[in-house]
This record gives sequence, structure tokens and C-alpha cells, in this order.
Amino acid sequence: LPSNSINTTPYQWWFVGAASNIDDMYNKAISAEAWHYAGVAKVIRAYGFMLMTDIYGEMPYTDAVGQNATPTYDNGKTIYLGCLKELDEGLALLQKTQSTTLPTLSEGDYWNDGNVAKWIKFANLLKARYCVKLSKKAAGNYLEGKYDAATILDALSKGPQSNADNTIIFHTDDNSTTHDVLGWDEPVDYSPLYSVCGMNAGYMV
Repeated sequence: LPSNSINTTPYQWWFVGAASNIDDMYNKAISAEAWHYAGVAKVIRAYGFMLMTDIYGEMPYTDAVGQNATPTYDNGKTIYLGCLKELDEGLALLQKTQSTTLPTLSEGDYWNDGNVAKWIKFANLLKARYCVKLSKKAAGNYLEGKYDAATILDALSKGPQSNADNTIIFHTDDNSTTHDVLGWDEPVDYSPLYSVCGMNAGYMV
């Protein structure tokens, strides 16, 4: 039921509100050798596209948020393996040493307050979670779409070990000074879920 906004709101918020900016963030970060920003961009991209394919199944991925106004759709395998590869790229970038002359991650990070170790743990947690989704596949290498128990256990050992390691995304109801560009005129730290449930009857959390 694509005309139903219950179905299209997540799609809109991801593609218009977030995904369309990630490539710019990544490219600028790579150009400046701001490795931590580039790594976070990869982790968020993988996180977002995996959530979208969980909701919608086949959808634009390799051809998404580019110049093509009618991007081609990818199958689930392409998206899953692509997201796992992007997580690995993000992890590699986050572990690089970034010049002290560049803006620190804490200047633009309200998920982990610039704590690179927490980003690495978060990425490993996502990697373990996504690899577990291949549990019905034959045993083998996760990069080939196989169930890779060794990789899952390794990623879990490098992921959060206690509540102190959690990534926490704070949302507020306060009218902060920075507003969105989507036409809602709400603070950017507003929770879309809070907003959607507050404005619409019958929406299920």
C-alpha cells in the first residue's frame, strides 16, 4: 500500500533526511583525511540501508541517492552483502589515526559524543547482528552470504560488553535552534517516531 504514509514515512525520512547527505559527508571526510567522520558515515549508511531492506525488501541501494531520479532496485543479497562490506570499511576507517588539526568527531557526534571506541563497538554489534541473519545459509564466509559463526563471535567480543558501551541517541521535545529542512519545521533532535505518533492516529510503535 505505497500511498499509505505509514509505509512511506520511514522511506522519506531515510532517503530525504539522512541518506542524501551521507555521500557528501563521506567524500568530504576522505578528502580531508578525517577518517573518523568517514568511518561513521559508512556505519550509518550500512545501518540505514539494512533497516530499510528489513522493512521494504528489494529497494534501491547501489544506485540510490545519486543522479538517477529513478534508481534501479537491488535484491536483498546485494544489499545485505553491501552493508556488511560498508561496516568493514567503516571499522577500518575508525581505527585509523586522524590528525589532531582536523575537527574532532565530538564536534558533530551526538550519538556517542565523539567516542571512537563506542563507534567501533556499535559497528561490531551491527556486524554480528547482520551476520546472524544469514543463519539459514550454509556455513562459510559471511562475505559470500554464508553463515559465519566465527565472525559473529569475534564481532560480539569486540562489541558492547556493558551498558557503559551503549550508543544512545538522545531525542528531545524541546524547541532547539536548528530545524529540519524537510518542511516539518521541527528541531533536528526531535524523534521522528515521537513526532509521527503524536501527529497521527492509529500508528503502531
